[in-house]
Amino acid sequence: MNQKTPSEQIVDFLKDPSFPTIVLLSGAWGSGKTYLAKEKLTPLLRRYDSKKRVHYVSAYGLTSLDDFRDKILSLCYSNNSNTSAWASSAKSIVGGATRILGDGGITNTVMGALAKPVKHKLLKAINNVNIIIDDLERASSEKLINEILGESLNFAENNTNVWIIAIANIEQIKNLQTLEKTFLNRVSINPTAVDLINFVDNKYQDLLCDVVRKTLTNTIEELQLENFRVVQRILQVYTTVQHYVNKADSIDRPNALAALIGNITRICYAHFVCGLPAKVLQAYAENKTNQADDDVYSDQSPENNSTPTELLDNEKSNILVRTMSRTPISITKSLVNYSLGLTRLPEHFIEEFNIPLLTNPIDSIINFHFMNGNMSAEYFGSAIGKTKEFIDNPQDRTYFDWIRALDAYCYLINNCYIDGNIEKIISNAREIAAKKDDFKTFNDADEIVHRYFMRNIEERLSSNEVKNLHNEIFPIIEKFDKKNKSSKLENMFIQSWDAVSSDIYRNYDYKPFLNTFNLGKVSSGIKENWSITESIIFGQHLAERYKANNIYQYLSPEFSSIKKLRVKIEEITDKMDSSIDKGKLMELLSYIETAIKAIEEAETREKLAKQATE
Repeated sequence: MNQKTPSEQIVDFLKDPSFPTIVLLSGAWGSGKTYLAKEKLTPLLRRYDSKKRVHYVSAYGLTSLDDFRDKILSLCYSNNSNTSAWASSAKSIVGGATRILGDGGITNTVMGALAKPVKHKLLKAINNVNIIIDDLERASSEKLINEILGESLNFAENNTNVWIIAIANIEQIKNLQTLEKTFLNRVSINPTAVDLINFVDNKYQDLLCDVVRKTLTNTIEELQLENFRVVQRILQVYTTVQHYVNKADSIDRPNALAALIGNITRICYAHFVCGLPAKVLQAYAENKTNQADDDVYSDQSPENNSTPTELLDNEKSNILVRTMSRTPISITKSLVNYSLGLTRLPEHFIEEFNIPLLTNPIDSIINFHFMNGNMSAEYFGSAIGKTKEFIDNPQDRTYFDWIRALDAYCYLINNCYIDGNIEKIISNAREIAAKKDDFKTFNDADEIVHRYFMRNIEERLSSNEVKNLHNEIFPIIEKFDKKNKSSKLENMFIQSWDAVSSDIYRNYDYKPFLNTFNLGKVSSGIKENWSITESIIFGQHLAERYKANNIYQYLSPEFSSIKKLRVKIEEITDKMDSSIDKGKLMELLSYIETAIKAIEEAETREKLAKQATE
């Protein structure tokens, strides 16, 4: 017989008429209590009784019992089938000036204005609900925790068909007597490695290939990691690095990603679970040798000032060695800093994270690996042939790889490693570059490479002929690439805001894009293709987009486009009768008006600043 899940145990306890309908779900920090409540328990409660509402409230930030009661009232009555009637009556109680939001949603103003007898009457009338109270230990005081528990027990015992599920890390609650008096039934969760990996598979679908998934599983099992939040932290760090690793052609991708997930897991476990300070992990990574470990982590005395200020006892020294060793590639100080959020992703992360490179023949030439002295004449000849083929036909890689391959090839000719005619090679390269679309579109990682590449152009290119060619052709290729990307972005934008929003949030926060669009097509696309929600979210994005004091410096090319967009949409709405589509566009126009007001303020600031300098 299969053991019941924690969610099923909770429902069983609540169904039992022998006890008050209140249950405690306990677990340590990061054990997945909130995730279980929202993703597992809530759906189960709804399946058990589809007519019974489920409300979630966090005790975090609550400062009084009245705050808690107000939250419960807002949740229960703003989602009630009789909401509009209740809202009308609430409005008559507190006066016509009170604003009722949305489909009967009740503002904090309404809650604050209701007299206590009215609140008590409304609280007693709550019925047929499940209330999940999370973060109990994070309420502002022990007194408030006791009051919330008392109020919750009162709901469970005296209101009709009300189930209460309280969630807490009981290790952080001092008065355990109150818990014992309140809860006859408790469910504890202690996640296993299988639980954590299932969580990863569900939340981060397709993120991990088989090799990386296996490495993560093995590392979690080895470290006995039982913390969902730490796993989320690990995957947040890994996701960003993976994005750039996947864009880099010179990396041994499967081995690199597997090594990275293992090392990031060890760092996060050592710091967030075991409490080892960042300086200790940095020192371990910096020293790397057993001798250094002995110097840094042996018993320390006040007289020894050459060691870190953090004193590690034998237990923590053992934890350190156990967690940070057994890695296929050594953990670097730079990876420690990035994993703990102390620095941004380094520009030269491949070198700084000690990521293994490919033994690809073309990459071995591009990266001048032949100078290491470990390349046979046979391999060198094969690599040269493949590099020449790539220079003549670069369609499978980016311009940056191509120009570096061309530079390396010319370097080899100039230094008599191989024979060749530089003038003819440059002439052929110019013809290839003229086709423009022979190169893959630049992606985010390529643009980062390009910024570094351009800042170090004299150092990165060894051949003067290639430098001159690059200066001649790159502006044309870059312009062509931007036009292609803009066209693709515009076509996707016309079809759906959802399809482009993540790209715009990530790449165009302080970078104009609407000025490159055909606003007539955009306006028609919004009308024909967008949902109401998309129009509102895009409008909210515009309303906030131009509020920064220095926004003129970044987005001024877009200012006139916003004003033209307003005109185009107004031209459409003027010809429409009232309808869903017209309402959608009118919603958007209201946000555009807010955006234009912010734009005009930015233009005024810029004008005054110029006048001040004249």
